[in-house]
Amino acid sequence: MTQHHFRRRHLMAVVAAAVVAGLMATLPAPARASMSGHVVPAGTVTGGPVPKFRWVSAYDGRCVDADANRIGVNGARVQLWDCNYSSQQLWRRESAARIRNGHGTRRCLDADLGTIEDNGTRVQLWACNGRSNQRWRITGRDAWGWEIRNAHSGRCLDADPTTVGSRGSKVQLWDCNGSPHQRWRIRYF
Repeated sequence: MTQHHFRRRHLMAVVAAAVVAGLMATLPAPARASMSGHVVPAGTVTGGPVPKFRWVSAYDGRCVDADANRIGVNGARVQLWDCNYSSQQLWRRESAARIRNGHGTRRCLDADLGTIEDNGTRVQLWACNGRSNQRWRITGRDAWGWEIRNAHSGRCLDADPTTVGSRGSKVQLWDCNGSPHQRWRIRYF
């Protein structure tokens, strides 16, 4: 390798490192926190709105999505869909571990009380009410991602393995088992 090529490669490496350092310095704290493997707990963000985030299935790379055709209605389906930065794929973690959809409908992630004691419990949007079926704990990070548990049942948010891999895959509650179907990557905006 000539001295000219060596200098050029060295200069490019220095420039790339400077760009990455500059980008990290300009990111809001929650984004930097998620990159280092930590989630900012609800109530710790001050001086502005609660940051929005997307949940990405560690299993198939699709995003948790509220059905756009019913998003303003109680019982709107929560599903996996290709990530597209739409408002039905944006979520906010609020006080009392409540997770609200970022579409502006005042609907929260909700586990259907009719079947909450069973595996396969429907996950849906419902008017935010503060009940335990609308409270979620983000815990158990491993190489795949985060585990998200419902406070009422203790079961995990689960990408149904019988439907995963296609648009509209079912999101449900299931006994926590550590599988990639129950791991989620959190991406802040």
